[in-house]
Amino acid sequence: MMNHKVHHVTKSHGYTIVDYGEKVTQLVKQIFPKTETSDDIDRLIQDRFLEGLYNQRLREKVRAKMLKMRQIETEKV
Repeated sequence: MMNHKVHHVTKSHGYTIVDYGEKVTQLVKQIFPKTETSDDIDRLIQDRFLEGLYNQRLREKVRAKMLKMRQIETEKV
C-alpha cells in the first residue's frame, strides 16, 4: 500500500515544491526505514522526486542536472 503511494505522488498544483519534496522524502523513508546508507535513500528520494515532477521540461532539466552531479561525485572517488 505504501509503495503504491510513493509511485503516485506527483508535484501537482496542490503542492509547493517544498511540500512535494517533503512528502516524497517522508514516503520513501516509511517504505525503506532500514536503508543502510544515506546514499541509498538519497538516490531513492531523488529519483522519485524527479519522476513525479508534473512539468516535463522541468523534469528533463532536473534529470540533466542530477546526472551531471552524479558524474562529478563519481569523478571525486
